[in-house]
Amino acid sequence: MPKYFSKEGLAILERQIRYQTERVRQIGKEIGEAAGSNCDWHDNFAYEDARRRLDMETTSLARMKEELSDAVVVEIKEQRSKVSLGSTVRIRFGEQQKTYTIGAFGESAPDLGLLTYASPIGAALMGMLPSDEKSVTIGGKVVALEVIEILPASALYHALIQKITSQTAETK
Repeated sequence: MPKYFSKEGLAILERQIRYQTERVRQIGKEIGEAAGSNCDWHDNFAYEDARRRLDMETTSLARMKEELSDAVVVEIKEQRSKVSLGSTVRIRFGEQQKTYTIGAFGESAPDLGLLTYASPIGAALMGMLPSDEKSVTIGGKVVALEVIEILPASALYHALIQKITSQTAETK
């Protein structure tokens, strides 16, 4: 199934893959060092721990590479007519008003109001028009959503992506 990425989101994933590849290499070295010149792996906690971590990190790297192989880069458009990638949407969510920005695959920072299109709320909002209403099940509860306003990507999306891109670069 395709995974829709922005150029920036794809760059984040590629940076994460490079970082993860280096982690896997480093743990491979730790395995060799733990086994020592005698290849002593029997009843060797350091060796067993490194093998366990290598399995986890290799699985994570394989998942990232699979996401990359399914990647489709999409252009984030400046429009207000319907909810799409990059849109900032003001909604009535049950009894509350909320504002969310819809990000591409892997572009998620819920604390900043950035939700990936694949999240339950993001998926429910995709394609909605101003004043559209819809009942959706989120967290096992049926909730009414109403689109109050759709803002173009320039409203918040670009600034949020720049922020998470710089945070990702600092941590990797």
